[in-house]
Amino acid sequence: MNGNKNNGKNCTLSNKKLNSQTNSCIDTVDFLIRESLIHHRPADRVISYFFRQNKHLGSRDRRFILEICFSVLRWWNWITELLPENRKQILFNKNKEENDNNEIKEPLLTYNQYLNFITFAALIEKDKLISLELIYFWLGKLKIKTNKVESIINETDTIKKAVKIFALLQNNRTCTCKPNLIDLLPPWIKKEIPEKIDLKKLAGSVQKRPPMWLRCQFENIEKLENKLKAYGLNVIKHKRIKNAICVNNPKINLYTLKEFLNGAFEIQDIASQIIGIVCHASPCERWWDSCAGAGGKTLQLSFQMKNKGRVVATDIREYKLKDLKKRAARAGLSNISYGHWKGKDLPPKMNSKFDGVLVDAPCTCSGTWRRNPDAKLKITQSEVEEMGDLQLDILNKTAGSVKPGGVLVYATCSIFEKENTEVVKAFLKRNKNFKIDPFTNPLSGNMTDGTLNVFPWHCNCDATFVARFKRKDIKLQP
Repeated sequence: MNGNKNNGKNCTLSNKKLNSQTNSCIDTVDFLIRESLIHHRPADRVISYFFRQNKHLGSRDRRFILEICFSVLRWWNWITELLPENRKQILFNKNKEENDNNEIKEPLLTYNQYLNFITFAALIEKDKLISLELIYFWLGKLKIKTNKVESIINETDTIKKAVKIFALLQNNRTCTCKPNLIDLLPPWIKKEIPEKIDLKKLAGSVQKRPPMWLRCQFENIEKLENKLKAYGLNVIKHKRIKNAICVNNPKINLYTLKEFLNGAFEIQDIASQIIGIVCHASPCERWWDSCAGAGGKTLQLSFQMKNKGRVVATDIREYKLKDLKKRAARAGLSNISYGHWKGKDLPPKMNSKFDGVLVDAPCTCSGTWRRNPDAKLKITQSEVEEMGDLQLDILNKTAGSVKPGGVLVYATCSIFEKENTEVVKAFLKRNKNFKIDPFTNPLSGNMTDGTLNVFPWHCNCDATFVARFKRKDIKLQP
């Protein structure tokens, strides 16, 4: 193959550059598999670490490598059908402790097996960042004819597309693989999600990358919308949720925009924004965001309260609160105070102190699988049960800090019943001084029973669960 032709297609890059891009992509995927799937480290941190160690990679190369890596993770349970059994056994070993004690020294896959992986990933969800030129180059190295590539890319049925890719990568031999969307989810998941949820619909939605959602932090949302459009961004305001703006496939770093640096908006998924809306904080109230994390909902509460009253933000991780302080300063919000709470029993001074308490509890984060596809490959059913016990414990401990007549909001970014409705039932059974408090669904305007499940198909967002309780008024004895 010479530097001007590539499988009969015109080239704009030399073979040297194409080889360099290919090798960088394979190196990243290999590192990702080892560190994320075998040693169970978060994929986004693994890739960030790899990029820091390989500063020679330019911004465009990093973007397309990132796309390939997350695509490999999204379609992992299909892609690995291309492997022999002995490789599958290593890749599917999920015993983290055993893997950490037995470091794998030899290459996980052969060069061509990696090429199969990344070619499948590129074809199944063709993105403009991944050029056809590069895909043809990979197929050329695999000695595969490329006459069917365009029909594969134009195929709109995911299952048919996958079958065609399998056949192509097997050099057009009869494809024995029978891809099923449900196979992309954990095998035990049907027992853990609400009965009414269509498993195939859930699996299909998880495979689609979500847009970025912004929450405008000043009243003139049209002004912000116009400024974002001036940057060439594809932005759409939500029809019902006033401050929510959807940004489809942004090609620029939103964190570097002047409007972000000036506090005009926060990047916050609309499912997360819904939790804040259900809280419905008012000016001059006192609220406690007990598991604040980096504080997206803390800022939302403060914004709702028009910077009046007090929001107390606590978390078990103190470093998260440092980030929140910076975000609050950028937004010009001064009614937030900070504290380190380790989830222990509350002191007497916290009794009946707050008009509202938000428990955005630690969870399995199964609702964010669209953004974190590695998580669905590593989660176990026992983790779901253990998390439900932790969540109920936190909810019980925070309940006493709510004033009579006050509000307690419980939320997770999980799709599992053991973390959601079962925690609600257990809490109400133990805490007779609380009742479920119906609220309006922010997406539809319909009244809920006091709980709400949001799934990706409701608003092209993460999945979340939220429940609202009210502490009963204490009746004074005559």
